[in-house]
Amino acid sequence: MGFFDDAIAWARGQIHDAAPSFIVYQTDSDSLALKATKGASEFQAEAGDDFAAEDHTIDFLIDPTKLVAAGTPFKPKAGHEIHELDGEGGNLVAKYRVTALPGVPPWTWSGQSRAMMRIHSRQIGDE
Repeated sequence: MGFFDDAIAWARGQIHDAAPSFIVYQTDSDSLALKATKGASEFQAEAGDDFAAEDHTIDFLIDPTKLVAAGTPFKPKAGHEIHELDGEGGNLVAKYRVTALPGVPPWTWSGQSRAMMRIHSRQIGDE
């Protein structure tokens, strides 16, 4: 690893350690316990008749190297779920569904280094 890779790894660790959210990422067939940083994204979409509509998502920033199921890396898909757990990492706090807005994929890279993945979601339930 070079200096830049070391700096990215350090920054990724600092973000996760400063404000972690404990989540379970649920695919169609697998569940992964992960740490994430919770955020949000704002989007503007043309709604027609020269009006712009605003929309937002709840985002989870994760280390993309952790998205591995049955030994195979994967990318988030619309319809997958994220279950947010309490600070102790045990009790369910809220459920989210990975979502793709019109013209926006269900995930994007966060930053130019592509060291973090930003997964867009909508809350579907409280506990």
